[in-house]
Amino acid sequence: MFGVIAVSLGVSFPTVVSVATAYFVCYGLSQPVWGVLADRFGRVHVLVASLTGAGVSGLVSALSPNEGFLLVSRSITGAFFGGVVPAVLTYVGDTTPSAERQHRFTQVLAAISLGGAASSLGAGVLADLELWRLAFAITGLAALVGAVLVRSIAEPERARGELSSLAGLWRVVTNKWFVVLFSLTLIEGGVLFGVLSFIAPAVEHAGGSASLAGAMVAVYGVGVIASTQLVGVLGNRRAPWELLVPLQATFALFHRAQLPARCVGKPRKFGNFLRFPPCERTPGLRPIHANVT
Repeated sequence: MFGVIAVSLGVSFPTVVSVATAYFVCYGLSQPVWGVLADRFGRVHVLVASLTGAGVSGLVSALSPNEGFLLVSRSITGAFFGGVVPAVLTYVGDTTPSAERQHRFTQVLAAISLGGAASSLGAGVLADLELWRLAFAITGLAALVGAVLVRSIAEPERARGELSSLAGLWRVVTNKWFVVLFSLTLIEGGVLFGVLSFIAPAVEHAGGSASLAGAMVAVYGVGVIASTQLVGVLGNRRAPWELLVPLQATFALFHRAQLPARCVGKPRKFGNFLRFPPCERTPGLRPIHANVT
């Protein structure tokens, strides 16, 4: 989709990629804020607010006339969507007995991965049809529908704790084990999602269609669904560290990506494919080839 947006708006490929970067940065940075608001006002209220904001900003981004407008609207969309997953996970944690919590979490993560896989594949198809704006509009409408549906959900009793939101946050961040866990998660998230976010642009930049790029990202979602089901089965039989060690070792051995090192210029459209200016590639990596007509 990145290349199609670049052609439509008449900007360079890296410019469009920077929009995705802004989206993910705002998505991540907004989550602590949403967490404090959820403790103060309740999980369901925050979930409704974040879905409504994401829906409206998603629809607005579909009308973007230029790259500046797209950058701002997608950044706002990412900030609002940042409140959805934490609110859902904490709601599940508040309403599920501890013995069933691991299984419920795996179900939620599987649903998230399924949605991500479907949206990546669908967005790629829409991009090949030059309907990239429709992809933003569909996600915006889906968020608004979700906001309406979750309004009827009862607020969990444990949503409001005895400690204030800021006091509870301070108690967590001053815990040494939280610092260790947060640091490890930050590194893992940067490596995992940093690479994942650029798989689709790399495929498009090498001449592949947006559908192919979306399909490759969708395969990742399918893998997450399978692994979460496996973790759900083994979670009640093994300690958490016994699952983390082999999973992280497998990730370190097999997670590779072949990305162009530096590319400049604007892409040009040829039929249903895009052709990009030459790239300086990392030595030793064989680029992905695709037919460009």
